[in-house]
Amino acid sequence: ASVPLEDLWPGQGNSIPNLEEYFSSIQGEQQQGERPEPDMTAAVHFLDVGHGDAVLMESGGEYALLDAGPSEGIDNLMSYLAYLEIDSLKYLIMSHPHEDHIGGMQTVVEYVPVEQVLLPDFDKGPYPTTSTFEKLLDAMLEKELPTSTMRTGEEYPLGNGSIEVLQDGVEHDGNFNLLSPMLLFEAGDMRFLATGDAEKANEKAALESGVSLWATLYKAAHHGSSTSNTPEFLEEVNPWLTVIPCGKDNIYGHPHREVLEDLEALGSGILRTDVDGFIRVTPDGEGGLQASTTTPREEPQSEPQTQAA
Repeated sequence: ASVPLEDLWPGQGNSIPNLEEYFSSIQGEQQQGERPEPDMTAAVHFLDVGHGDAVLMESGGEYALLDAGPSEGIDNLMSYLAYLEIDSLKYLIMSHPHEDHIGGMQTVVEYVPVEQVLLPDFDKGPYPTTSTFEKLLDAMLEKELPTSTMRTGEEYPLGNGSIEVLQDGVEHDGNFNLLSPMLLFEAGDMRFLATGDAEKANEKAALESGVSLWATLYKAAHHGSSTSNTPEFLEEVNPWLTVIPCGKDNIYGHPHREVLEDLEALGSGILRTDVDGFIRVTPDGEGGLQASTTTPREEPQSEPQTQAA
């Protein structure tokens, strides 16, 4: 039998402000009234790991972790998993091998049982050779984890829902952002689109493919950068709510002003981990979405910039 994560990972979120109140509020929401027919166990959790991505998808008691943030965010990530009492992941998904997406993944592999690792298509360009990536591969080999390369059109069941690969990245010459697949998590009334750090070339390829990109919930690509999130792409996604994982006062100026303006013009709600902390989004049982956050809404300390990064 596996040892409970809370017995393995010290700290239990001591560095996360308001985490206990946040979980108490979630439990309160779950106890109110009867469950409607839609999959109310479905949720998407955006973890506050600094300037990086770590997104937990949940359905029917099964979990998939999409990216694991930078190494400096690992205590927040692991403490959050411990609070949820997650003892295994059905999928551990790598969007692409940049440190702000895989820096915490080796620790996840070492501490949390994983059924399957889903990888981008590394045949689309030069193979990554960073020490972070190579140490992660070593940890996966030591744990003998089964791996699979994500391909366009494939579906991976998760609880009462599924994760579909809408587009599996484009060829590149060393820009690993272009490896990022476009993933659609569907469960109940929720359609969640995550595109990693996909850039304009990925978005153009997806638009030309004719695949339906519409989503009720959207994770802004590349931390809200203008190198992604083109107006044409956002119009097709047309999300009710957009969540932007980004670090407070980050040196890249993410999210960029024009992306925020384009989302606002579409009528999308916007939440950000640098402002709102941890964010949990669920179906509301009436065809909409509801969100819980760990941090009371405040204005960011600095205005978003427009330079690309």
